[in-house]
Parts: sequence; structure tokens; C-alpha cells
Amino acid sequence: MSEYPASAPASEFRALRRELLRGGVAPAMVTRTLAELYDHFEDLEAESMASGCPPAEASAEAMQRLGSRRVLAREVMRHPEFQSWAFRWPWVPAVLRQFVLLTSLASVPVLVVVSRGPVIVRWCVSTGLATLITGGLLLLLARMLIGRLPL
Repeated sequence: MSEYPASAPASEFRALRRELLRGGVAPAMVTRTLAELYDHFEDLEAESMASGCPPAEASAEAMQRLGSRRVLAREVMRHPEFQSWAFRWPWVPAVLRQFVLLTSLASVPVLVVVSRGPVIVRWCVSTGLATLITGGLLLLLARMLIGRLPL
């Protein structure tokens, strides 16, 4: 099933959809508005064909009577209640984007540690033992060189 009426100039309706979405109209409202325009177009086309126009002329006349894409878009975008929440409050997506970014940056090291627990434990134990052995050797070396440190 086609998204557009069979006789409608699909490029006009696609361009209107793009213009409305770029203008900040909520996608659900764009779909609803275009559905109403499709219905109205079909009614105008049927009216023209009933008056004796051939199908191609009826389609062109229906589009002309419907109005230009720019005028229709301007009329829809004139209503702030049709705008999407992201267009009305642009700071919300910006804050959410930063929150997700910071959360993922903070969680990556935790996920690495959790997923490699045995490796991290071995590293900590070996580093601790190396520190104890090195410290013990330095203490012995200092005692031998200085001669005053008790063993």
C-alpha cells in the first residue's frame, strides 16, 4: 500500500513532510497533518473529476486549490502546540546527551574492572608482593650501607 494517494504528486507531499520536520513539528503531528491533507486532496480531486476534468488536470487543480507547500508549512508551524518537545525545549536533549556521555565515560572503567576481575586481582596481588619485596631489599641494602638500621 502506497503512502501517498495514487494521483497525488508524491514529491510535493514528501517535501512538505521534510519542511515540517525541519521546522520542529512533532513527527506524530506531521503524520496526522499529512493524512488530513491527503484526504482533502482526494476530495478536491474527486470534485474536479466529477465536474468533467481529466485525471491529470483534476490532480493539478486539486494541488492548486490545496495551496502551496510553503503556505501549508507556514500555517502548521505557526502553532506552537504542534512543535516537538525537543524543539520547544532545546536544552533538554543537550542535557540528556551530556548526561549519557558522562555516565558512559564513568561506567567504562567500572565495566572493564568487573569484566576482568580475576586479572585485576592478580595484578593487585603481584604489585603488592613486588612492593613488599622491593621495600625489603631496599631496607637490607640501607642496613648494609649505613650499618645502623636494625634488622
